[in-house]
Formats: sequence, C-alpha cells, structure tokens
Amino acid sequence: MNYPIGASSGVLNPTRNKKMRLIRGLYGYETVKNDKKYRKKGLLEEIKVEKIGPTNFIVLMEEFGKFKSLLKSHKIPYKTKELVI
Repeated sequence: MNYPIGASSGVLNPTRNKKMRLIRGLYGYETVKNDKKYRKKGLLEEIKVEKIGPTNFIVLMEEFGKFKSLLKSHKIPYKTKELVI
C-alpha cells in the first residue's frame, strides 16, 4: 500500500482563533449548551490516519485528498513522501 506522509509543520505564528479552528477540524470537539452535549468529529476520526509525531501523520492514499483539502483551507504548508508498506 502507498501512503503519503503529510507534515503540517511550518505554521508561523498563527492567531489563536486560526489555530483552534485547525485543531477542531483535525481532532473534533465537544460543547455543552443548555445541559445538552454536542459532539463534532474531527477529520482524524473520520479517515484512517496514524499520528507518528507532533506534526507528522501517515494517511492512506485514498483518504489523502480530504486531509490535503483541510491543510490547504488553513493555508498550511506541507510535504508528502510516498511510503510503501
């Protein structure tokens, strides 16, 4: 199987708002309003991804389009390498 490795390092001084938007997009979040819980899944829960470091992920080639679009929407530079296992 081929896997590109998406490294999301290189984000220089993001504002807190932009950083939290990315973190919530990746990992999801829970919020409570009026004693009711709301849960939004993050992309890492929806697609098959393995986190191998603080800014490094292994993503299946079939799922990489979704991962790449999230990084591009937040203007995050990334590098990919093909990994054959």
